[in-house]
Amino acid sequence: MLFFMKTNLLILILIIFAQFVYSQNISLFNRDGIDISGTTIDLYAQPDEFLMAAHISVKNNSTSQIRVKVKKIEIDTLSGTTNYFCWIQCWPSTTYESAQFLSIPGGSITAPIDDLSCDYQPSGKTGITRITYVAFNNGDVTDSVFVTINFHTPLGIHLFNNNLSNITNNTININANADTSLISFTLRVANNSDYSKHIKVKKRVISSISGTSSYFKWVNENSPSSMVSTDSLNIASIDTSSGSNDFIGYFSPNGHEGTSEIAYTFFDSNNLNDSVQIILNYNITLGIENLNLNEVAFSEPYPNPVKDNFSIDYNLIGNAIAQIKIHNVLGSEILSKETSDKRGTIQFNTSNLSNGIYFYSVIINNKTIRTNKLVIYR
Repeated sequence: MLFFMKTNLLILILIIFAQFVYSQNISLFNRDGIDISGTTIDLYAQPDEFLMAAHISVKNNSTSQIRVKVKKIEIDTLSGTTNYFCWIQCWPSTTYESAQFLSIPGGSITAPIDDLSCDYQPSGKTGITRITYVAFNNGDVTDSVFVTINFHTPLGIHLFNNNLSNITNNTININANADTSLISFTLRVANNSDYSKHIKVKKRVISSISGTSSYFKWVNENSPSSMVSTDSLNIASIDTSSGSNDFIGYFSPNGHEGTSEIAYTFFDSNNLNDSVQIILNYNITLGIENLNLNEVAFSEPYPNPVKDNFSIDYNLIGNAIAQIKIHNVLGSEILSKETSDKRGTIQFNTSNLSNGIYFYSVIINNKTIRTNKLVIYR
């Protein structure tokens, strides 16, 4: 429903303004002199970039002077970011239409100092903010033209397995026998940003089989009691860790069966908002026996993406006790609820949580049977 509403909003904007793209007296140009009237522009920067800006020249195609005003339409914005525009002066982020107009003589185009400036501050947030800017004739609002700008601030850190498949923010299931002395999982860390990053690793034990142990190697080997790497690895722009610098997660079953779930978060020590994680789900058996999950059933959370509330239906048999836990990408537990009956619905209120990616885990009898992504988006 959310996607449907946003799609229709965009369609409505296009219907309102598209009829003027080829007939209006106003045109928009980028600094390279290319006509961008009625188009969509994609701008990219790192989340820690202080300011992203698009400078747009406005041209009067008529023979008479036109008084031009500008307004913005926020189609999709990331929570915690700021956007504003400058037309004659720079207006506050809460201003959606310039209070003043700029007089442009017939056949003239704005000088660089008078160009429309569309400014965006990502403030460390990752994702896409989409805004439409409309330049219109103050004397005839139907004489207008628009441009839509997508401000992209993608994650700078990505994770890859030995086959170079992208496993960023994934859950990896590892099956092994209890008599295995040591299980290792290696992954490569990539920096896709324009800047070098000092990357550290944080371990979080979601659930653990009694008598087992886990630790990891990042730059140096960390003891089982270490939850954050003692050192950071400096990875240059558009580069990856390699060989001896790759991450290795270790797990020792020590003869015990069950399921242990360990989350590792990789983050830029200079920008904690730039982080990703991997969850290693160790399924340890005494032989070929597998966990019997046929006696339980849990639905996917609905709706997902979530606005303010979501629910999960469940059906338990026997003496099973179940919990559902919500964690953020840094591994901190945000919410947790336990089943009260053998059958029912667990409801969560997320109105106090910020937009972004979270993870929910279904835990039965202290064994995690599922971990998946939960998206909060308003």
